[in-house]
Amino acid sequence: MVVLRDMLGTSAPQSVRKLALLLGVDKYTVWRWRMLVFS
Repeated sequence: MVVLRDMLGTSAPQSVRKLALLLGVDKYTVWRWRMLVFS
């Protein structure tokens, strides 16, 4: 949900690297989540 809120929020989305650090997951995981939302 954090990634979705970040992508759909009113401000510019954070970088994949920053979100990965915030969530404690690999940056490629965040990237894949973003690609799923955009597809």
